[in-house]
Amino acid sequence: MQKESRQFLFVVLLTILSIYFLGIKFVSAQKLTGKYADKFFYEKFDNQKNQVFMVNRNGKKAKKLFFVNDYIGRIEVAANNKLRFFTSPEMNKSYIYYYDLVTRHKKLVRKVKGYILQSGWYDKNNYAYISETELPNYKFKLTLYLVTNGKKKKLAQWQGNVYGRGGYYEDDDSLNFSPDGKKIMHISTSSVRSSFDYNIYIFNRKGRLINKIKNATHPTWISNSKIIYRKYQKGYLYKYNLKTEKSKRIKKIPKNSFDPKYLPENNKIAFWVGIKNPKVFVYNLKNKKLVNTKIRAAYPKWLDKERLLVNKARKCDPNNFMCPQTANFGILNLKNKKFKIITKDLRKHYFTQYQ
Repeated sequence: MQKESRQFLFVVLLTILSIYFLGIKFVSAQKLTGKYADKFFYEKFDNQKNQVFMVNRNGKKAKKLFFVNDYIGRIEVAANNKLRFFTSPEMNKSYIYYYDLVTRHKKLVRKVKGYILQSGWYDKNNYAYISETELPNYKFKLTLYLVTNGKKKKLAQWQGNVYGRGGYYEDDDSLNFSPDGKKIMHISTSSVRSSFDYNIYIFNRKGRLINKIKNATHPTWISNSKIIYRKYQKGYLYKYNLKTEKSKRIKKIPKNSFDPKYLPENNKIAFWVGIKNPKVFVYNLKNKKLVNTKIRAAYPKWLDKERLLVNKARKCDPNNFMCPQTANFGILNLKNKKFKIITKDLRKHYFTQYQ
């Protein structure tokens, strides 16, 4: 296989994983404020351009903010009503930007040598990213960098071959800081490490690998020393203690549970259960109460203490692929148990200020 084909397969794979198989990505350490506090943002690819729109919570009054001619990677909400994102127009060039919602201007923050695969933001002065550079003999090198107050530091590096494959329910591809910003959690279930790398890697800010959770996927921080994740292939959700390096299954939670998302304001995790007919569940970590919302949907993301944004998408048998052609999005109110579809535009991929 030619180098260009391998590169194309890898880039396409990561794009598919992040958009279609992993559902909607909502990751940020900061909230929006003022008139932007109740907004969604989404990407729309049209006429060879990636356009970013802002819309209110009922899915109406969409307003185009900006567009770029290249793939937009992981847009996140930063401090002071700013958005951050990266673009990778070529295999050896990438760019990290700010977009100011108030002034409506985007600003180049950093030029990066290599292709950015993942990024994670803690606050306006701290972020991390993984870049890919090409090596001889169809190999690639991945490097994890930490940027603090504008200064870049290499934390980890690994290399290997690239082999494309399809995506599955248990896939994940993310880079996230712990709540205190002292640790970085990384997972990429198909990368140059391995085409089936179902392990969670946790680094400190010096680049030392302090924890590795094997046979795991779909992690979410619940504290500076604890993570909830799904056990690869075996199912169920587990709580991992970074200090004791031990995992414990969370009782009451069904086996076919996927993609937990934690919200510290209510100490609850939201997740979906089932494959052919997924339903959204919520579990209270304090009183251990499990609630089946009975809403047929997947990939719940917290908007606030009482509301979830969910993806109503049919799964395609027999290959366990999600059908993007059947996806639409809705808001589930846990307090009054009302559910409302807000959009059926199948090309939109939402993100917001909550994890």
